[in-house]
Amino acid sequence: MISKEGISNALNAATKHLITAINSFTSNSFNAKPANGGWSPAEVAEHILLLECTISDKISGEAVEMNRKGYEKIEQFKSVLQSDFKINAPEAFYPKGNYTQAHLIAALQQNRNKLLQQIHTIQLDKYPENFRHPMLGGLSNYEWLYLVVYHAERHIKQMKAAV
Repeated sequence: MISKEGISNALNAATKHLITAINSFTSNSFNAKPANGGWSPAEVAEHILLLECTISDKISGEAVEMNRKGYEKIEQFKSVLQSDFKINAPEAFYPKGNYTQAHLIAALQQNRNKLLQQIHTIQLDKYPENFRHPMLGGLSNYEWLYLVVYHAERHIKQMKAAV
């Protein structure tokens, strides 16, 4: 069932967790690449920001009816995002190294505030026209918001493991 209160609470908790994780790094450790390769915590945070800004822009646009309930795919992508399964991000969401730690925190917080406002202004049970997940297909606005939560949680683990 779609719950504005539920997604608001989940997004608020995930935001606090993400900001706390980012703040737990020194400037040097935030920008350090892991010994086994991969992205630094700074690059992971930038990747999160790039994806979330795209989501907030897309869910504010034209929305169309779905032929299913707007919460059906949450458990599906939750289990994938909570696993250690390697997922390659689309190139559009690769970090470019353009942000400081403070700027990333401010930009993430600003976008999360925008998402929290959108919960009350968009049709959660509809899906954004011309915006599909590469693996999951069409997601409702509600599902995109939960993807933000679980995607960030996945990458918080990645940031912590990087140092």
